[in-house]
Amino acid sequence: MAGTALAEFTDFVGITGQAIFSGPNDIINDSTEHNTYLLRKALKGKPLSAVVKGGRTIDDTIQFDNNGSFSNYQTNAVFSPSNPQLTTNISINWRFSKFEYVYTDQEIELNATDGMTEGARFHQYKEIKMQKEMGAWSSGVDGIENQLLAVPVTGDQEAAGGEDQYSIFSFISEDTTNFHPTGWTTIEGINPANEANWRNQVTTYDHTDPLNITTGVFAAFDEMKQDIYFEMPGTRDQYFENDTMNRCCIIASKQGMTLYQQALRASNDRLVGNGNSSDPSYADPAYAGIPVKRISGLDDAAVYTSAAEAAGEPRYYWLNFNYIKVVFHTNKYFQQSAPIRHPNQPFTHVVYFDTYWNMIMRSRRRQGIVAPTTPSN
Repeated sequence: MAGTALAEFTDFVGITGQAIFSGPNDIINDSTEHNTYLLRKALKGKPLSAVVKGGRTIDDTIQFDNNGSFSNYQTNAVFSPSNPQLTTNISINWRFSKFEYVYTDQEIELNATDGMTEGARFHQYKEIKMQKEMGAWSSGVDGIENQLLAVPVTGDQEAAGGEDQYSIFSFISEDTTNFHPTGWTTIEGINPANEANWRNQVTTYDHTDPLNITTGVFAAFDEMKQDIYFEMPGTRDQYFENDTMNRCCIIASKQGMTLYQQALRASNDRLVGNGNSSDPSYADPAYAGIPVKRISGLDDAAVYTSAAEAAGEPRYYWLNFNYIKVVFHTNKYFQQSAPIRHPNQPFTHVVYFDTYWNMIMRSRRRQGIVAPTTPSN
């Protein structure tokens, strides 16, 4: 019966789908790199149709200006109408990512003996397969998360010949002079130095006195809430964005989250939380109904003068996911290959997961950052 078990396992891998982040039996997956995930926030509440798209590129159209045609007039006035170009087209390239798992003839043969019943053999195959997939999917999801929080490099992310996806730091900058990350000129082909409506919002707080009522974190949050909100005028609403802010989220590092929770406790005369007046945790803090969440990838993100944020100087990113889209290609949405035998390693088989994706920004002015007034880096 030599070889039977391997053939059966290869067929099993080829005809069964993958299971995301589910381990066999009681195996605990402690391989994940992050405690919390920005990817989860980006995809939450979105239908598959909003996440999976086709086409050669990811395209969108933005209008930054009105046509300037309004004016008062007197009877018999002569008008001079014009037809300006008002829209700006953006087109970004798909980027390509893969992850895989490997199995060998030997590990399959030695884990499925001739004396096993058909049911026991199937269970053994399933357990091996899920162990392999657990490692692969952990790598894949952590890899995507790391790309979403990667250091912004224009040659890798903005350039057509680059291979990296845009990150949050590609789109949101605390630079109020050039309005883009260091070393960049355009973002999605648009220069924010020339287009005022293609700039994210920036407010600052005094990190030496973060609980100060007029210069601290809460005061900066008060400003930011007003800056990122754009209300419809109340007439002809079909022509305007409906800024419900229902998909907004404020994200911070561990120290940023800790500082915010400390500020909440310092501002109240009793401990509240989870319906228990003795619970000091503030487990689900929010500001104006907008959840404040820790994203563990921000803890050591080396994006501030090539270093992570300094102690006591956290940033708070205000993200509106109605206008930030993580998009996957219809035909390459974590597509799983059949087992491939390596020509130079004939007893080794590889199963690949292939995906085309990128992140697109549709409105920078609806995003913001709360930063220290005079950061160390």
